[in-house]
Amino acid sequence: MNSYTLRPGWSMSTCSDGALHLIDEDREIVVRSPTGTSSLADALAQVSPPPAPLLGVLEDLERRGAVIKYDPERDRDGRASRQLEYFDAFTNDAQLLQHRLESCRLLVIGLGGTGSEFLRHMVAAGVRSYVLVDQDVVEESNFNRQNLYDYSDLGRPKVLAAERWVRDRLQNADCEVWQEPVRADDRFASLLTVNRPSLVFIAVDEPIGIDRDLAAVMDRLGVPYLVAGVGIRHGRVLAACSAPDPAVPVDTTRASLGTTNAMVAARAAHRAIEFLTDMRFPFEVEVEVEVEVEVEVEVEVEVEDE
Repeated sequence: MNSYTLRPGWSMSTCSDGALHLIDEDREIVVRSPTGTSSLADALAQVSPPPAPLLGVLEDLERRGAVIKYDPERDRDGRASRQLEYFDAFTNDAQLLQHRLESCRLLVIGLGGTGSEFLRHMVAAGVRSYVLVDQDVVEESNFNRQNLYDYSDLGRPKVLAAERWVRDRLQNADCEVWQEPVRADDRFASLLTVNRPSLVFIAVDEPIGIDRDLAAVMDRLGVPYLVAGVGIRHGRVLAACSAPDPAVPVDTTRASLGTTNAMVAARAAHRAIEFLTDMRFPFEVEVEVEVEVEVEVEVEVEVEDE
């Protein structure tokens, strides 16, 4: 007999009238019974096989999305355990989503502030196969926003430093590197054809228009891609397989704050995980906004006649 547990994101409480309230961030389900709901609450809290009369109620709650079947064989403390619990909030087959991530291959173009942070998130998610593309070496000025590298990497090609970082964190990682400028040419097309990536992440914006040019090659070859970029006041993460609008000007800048790269990279990684798992994981961040008040000050200026 199946055991059931609350789906992640749900909680339960018992009211004075004996009704059991199941609540998540957006919904509430109230369960009432003439004989009380304590046995149902106990079955969910203890993750124990429920009495037969409760099966119909639990199956209905499963259809409504409030509870899920409990898998006693699943590792609750493994590398992906917390992520599997997160997937449980949206699906009844979290292992399938994790398998999709672990089976895909990513091509990351650009390992600067955005690309390196994106790579960090995808490694944490469990993606094990990569092609890393960048022409630069690690410099001290990178350290305010590029957390893959340390002082022992100074002067070392970023692709090699990033490869070491990936292999340190993933057993049996498959990681290839390409240390040269990327251009929308036959060599790039060959790179795509040989590696057959599940998704290409574009985090380069020089020369101007290179992201659009690379996107055109991938559109022609049917390779999915994701484009992101960071400016001073604006960041962008495009929908999968959407090239930047040529009518929108792109201003490249050396100036950077690590938090802006991190926010854009995290948003891009979230979209990449949605694309690779073929799932939607809606998530909003509530930010308290400070209201700026403009104050007009009158200044009197005395002008002396000469």
